[in-house]
Amino acid sequence: MPAVFDFDAFSQTAMDVSKVDYDWHSLPDKTESLAQIVKLDARVMDFEKFNNRHVVALDVQWELKDSDLCKEMNMDKLVVRQNVLIELTGAPPPAGSGVPKFGTNENQGLKDLIRAVGLADAKKFNLPMLMHQMGWVITRNKDVEGFERKMTEVYVVKDAKAGRASYEAKLSKANGA
Repeated sequence: MPAVFDFDAFSQTAMDVSKVDYDWHSLPDKTESLAQIVKLDARVMDFEKFNNRHVVALDVQWELKDSDLCKEMNMDKLVVRQNVLIELTGAPPPAGSGVPKFGTNENQGLKDLIRAVGLADAKKFNLPMLMHQMGWVITRNKDVEGFERKMTEVYVVKDAKAGRASYEAKLSKANGA
């Protein structure tokens, strides 16, 4: 049986903050790396805000697999987010039985993600299938209104092999090869 958390005792614990780095460190803009999906979450978006369409926001968390970048950022692991808006055929469960629309030019962000992680050939698809899949991600830094920090987000996901090949070709060209 787990012990009961004693907030009073915890709050009295003194911590040495003399060497704490209080600055925010964004990843270098347009970072490219092999990455793995480590977490999925979703939330229903406001029906009226999306012109009476049923929309779910999928939050995909990717862990970058670049040990040199981890060392440069002085972090054990680097996790970046990707947000994918998904329009549904109706209200999502439990209110309805809406599923993602997969018509022409519908939910292209989700379709691109499915293709990039190698699930496009599956007979059936559900969102948990994305967990632990690998892809080649490109990040970007963006300003957030009312916030002085730049936030890093995934904005492109490519097939892992094709992305690495493209990245290495760019590096070779930049190095004069």
